[in-house]
Amino acid sequence: MTKHDSIDGVPAPLKERGLNILAISRSAYVLGDFEVFEALPDTTDMRPEFRDIPTYETLDIDHISSESNAINALVISDILDDFLGEQDTVETFNGRMGTGDFDFEIARHGGGHSHIEVNGAQLEIDGGFENWQSVIIMETKNVLHPDFNVRQLYYPYRKYSAFVRKPIRLLFSQYTNLTYHLFEYEFQDPKDYSSIRLVRKKAYTFEDSRISADDVWYMWNGEKVIFDDDRSKHDGLPPFPQADKVERILSLVEFLSGRPDGAATDEITEFMGTVERQAAYYPSAGIYLGLFEKPKPGTTRLTDEAWNLLKLRNRSDRLLRVAQLMFRHKIFHDLYGKTLKLGYVPDKNDVVAVMVEMNVIEGNSESMLYRRAQTVIAWLRWLFELPDEE
Repeated sequence: MTKHDSIDGVPAPLKERGLNILAISRSAYVLGDFEVFEALPDTTDMRPEFRDIPTYETLDIDHISSESNAINALVISDILDDFLGEQDTVETFNGRMGTGDFDFEIARHGGGHSHIEVNGAQLEIDGGFENWQSVIIMETKNVLHPDFNVRQLYYPYRKYSAFVRKPIRLLFSQYTNLTYHLFEYEFQDPKDYSSIRLVRKKAYTFEDSRISADDVWYMWNGEKVIFDDDRSKHDGLPPFPQADKVERILSLVEFLSGRPDGAATDEITEFMGTVERQAAYYPSAGIYLGLFEKPKPGTTRLTDEAWNLLKLRNRSDRLLRVAQLMFRHKIFHDLYGKTLKLGYVPDKNDVVAVMVEMNVIEGNSESMLYRRAQTVIAWLRWLFELPDEE
C-alpha cells in the first residue's frame, strides 16, 4: 500500500487529493502533497546503439524476465562502462538495508517546501557498483513507466554519501525487448530531494537490425484482416484494448516468459507498478492481440503466439510481429491505411466515429469510446514511430 514506484501505482483516493507517502522509519510514514515523482524523458528519439554480448549458457538474453538478469546482461555486455565513460565497473552491493539517519527538504504541490527527517527507514538497491573513479547506484525496471519515485535514488544516495569518498553516480535503467534505456541523474543540492536533474540519457540494444518505413508498409499491405471485432456479430470477444503503451505489453510478455504456468493478478500488479485496475488493462490488451490467455480466473499466461514471438532473436522482428498482430484487426488495418493517405493520425472524434461504425465497443458508452479511442491513437502513433532507419 505504501510502495508507489510510479504515479500509476498511487491509489485513487491519494491521487485525487494530490497526496503522496514517504517512509521515515521502518514503522512510520509521512503523508503530504509532496512532489515525490520525476518524469522520465521521452524515449521516442532515443535510437538504440548496438552492443554485442558474449554467449553464456546460463544467460538467455531472449528471455530476460527479471531485473537481476537485466543487470547481469548490462554488465557483461560492457554497456554500463560505455554509458559511464569509465572502466572495470563491478557490482559490489545490492538488496534491502537501512537508510541510516538524515534529513532533507522536499517541494510541495501547493508551493514551498517541507522538512523531513528519516530515522532508519528501509531501502532496496537493485544494483550497486564501484570502479576506480566512482560508486554507482542503479534502480532498474523491466517495464516502461512515464516517471519514477525519486526516493528510489535519493535514499540510497544519502546513505552512501555519508561514508564513501568517491563521487556517487545515480542511474535509472529501463529494459524491455532487448533494449536498455539508461538515464543518469544528480542532486544539485544533496539535502534537497527536489533538486534532481537529468545528466545524460542513452539507449542500447543487443541486435543491430533496423526497421524501415517500407518494412511496416509491407507488413500492413501483406496482412489480411482476420478480426472485425464487431460485437453485434460475435459473442465472447476479448475486451477492446485500453492500454496506451505497447512497450508495456512487451514487458509483460518477457515477465510471463519466466512463469510458464502463468502469473496471478497480484504478481502482475506488483510487476507493472500500478493499481490493480490499471494493471489489468495490459493483460487484457495482450489477450486482444493473441499473446495472453487466462487458463483460470485470476491467472494470465503466454499463448503459443507469444512463445513464437520470443523465439524471434531480433528486436526489430519482434516489433514487426506485434504490428502484424495489430493489422489482423480491421480497425487498425483500416486506420493505418487512412493515416497513410492523410499524412497524420486521425483525431479522437474521427476514431470514435470509426469505432461506432464497426461496433467494437459493447453498448457504445461515450466515455468508454473516448478512453478506448485514446489507445487506438497511441497504437497508431507507435506504428508510425517504429521506423528507426537513419
